[in-house]
Amino acid sequence: MNIGELISAWEKDYSWVGKTPNPFIKKDVCILLNPYIPNEVVIYLSITDNTLFVDGKLEPFMRSMQFITFGQGNAELNKNGDAVRLKSELEQFTNSTIQEREEQIKEWEDKGMKIETSNPLMWKDIK
Repeated sequence: MNIGELISAWEKDYSWVGKTPNPFIKKDVCILLNPYIPNEVVIYLSITDNTLFVDGKLEPFMRSMQFITFGQGNAELNKNGDAVRLKSELEQFTNSTIQEREEQIKEWEDKGMKIETSNPLMWKDIK
């Protein structure tokens, strides 16, 4: 799988809190030329969730990461190395982001706060 295919697959993956898909999370990707290394790019990726309400108040959540390629402009380097590295970093980023959001929800639950979501695929009233 190349970098473009990895990014497309990541954008279409709606895995989210509680192992329930959330097609309403927003995943953004911005790819810019690396100003310091010719033929290389910097990829900015972010996940935004605006579907959670705590005690009736929207609790937005956003996390982002950046990825810098190193093997695209050098035929001697393994171009697939960037794709392998991106796949690993995307998995780690996505999993840690979901875990962080789940921990926030647990904290709110422990405080007895009312948690609701606008995602119809999730439970309507979490607590």
